[in-house]
Amino acid sequence: MVLKELRVKNPRVAVIAAGVSRLVSARTLQDHKFSVTVFEKSHGAGGRTATRRADPGLSFDHGAQYFSAPEPHFKAFIEKCVHQQGIVAE
Repeated sequence: MVLKELRVKNPRVAVIAAGVSRLVSARTLQDHKFSVTVFEKSHGAGGRTATRRADPGLSFDHGAQYFSAPEPHFKAFIEKCVHQQGIVAE
């Protein structure tokens, strides 16, 4: 894996956009001791899975109705979110 081969003191990375795949990438980099800053143009993170707010008290989810996690690293990340943080639910 490239991350193990890189030897930089205090590595810093900018992640542009905060969709699901970019957030997983940012978290993985943080887990490998990178200093990560995520830049997003919208009001919140999540990309196509984000919650939209129309008026005070009115919000809705749009975009992806579901997702799957066939790749082992992504599946492990999602399971971590489910069990430890309660972010994702079936």
